[in-house]
Amino acid sequence: MYCKNCGKSLPDNARFCDKCNMSVRKEKGKMDMIEELKEERLARKKAHEIEERLKKIKKIKRKRYNAIALIVLGVIAVWGAIVGVSYYNSWKNSTLKDAQPELIDTEKAEATPNVTNAPIDDDYLSLTLSEITIIYPKSFNRSEVDDSDCIASFSDDEASIKIDRETAVQTPNELMDKYYQSILNAVIDNDASLATDEGYAVTITSGTKIYHKKALIKDGEVLSYEIVYPKDFSEKYEEYTKYMDEHFTIS
Repeated sequence: MYCKNCGKSLPDNARFCDKCNMSVRKEKGKMDMIEELKEERLARKKAHEIEERLKKIKKIKRKRYNAIALIVLGVIAVWGAIVGVSYYNSWKNSTLKDAQPELIDTEKAEATPNVTNAPIDDDYLSLTLSEITIIYPKSFNRSEVDDSDCIASFSDDEASIKIDRETAVQTPNELMDKYYQSILNAVIDNDASLATDEGYAVTITSGTKIYHKKALIKDGEVLSYEIVYPKDFSEKYEEYTKYMDEHFTIS
């Protein structure tokens, strides 16, 4: 590069002539300034585009957050309404129950056992309850009933009898197996146990006791009686059991 003023040869990166002190990069400096201004404008344009893009992203995110918030609020509102209705119904039912006089359960009233002398044998009494009739030994006395499914309960010095009514949701075989499973250390007497379409009869030994149960199924209900007695008195109670099985009927 040469100085335009004095013609001295100068290095390419020289800004002034070291002979006449004339600036040798004046025009090139202007071009640099123009380029710098262009680059600055491009940089500002890119920065503006980036800022606008970020604003759009924030706007989209804000819309999503608002939608999620509305959904959550809606779920909470529905849940609160359900809880409120449930609480109101519970309170209403409780209030109505307290306000109403106690009603007599006519079905239970009709189910009160009627104990009379059995016409079959002087040693037995009959219990008739709606359609069920059971013959039981006269030596047994009426006892208290704690079970809600139990219609009546009788006992003597060694044994007890319980008469039950429950809904039939299983087959006679399944019901007999359920009863067998309910007794601890049960040993079933296969010769004295049988299940039919109408019901079942089963005899089970457990420890020092013998359990015998006969059940009849009618119109979706299981009507049964169970007698439990000591093994040492088996001969006496087997006679009772045989007679009771023969006369246990549903009309």
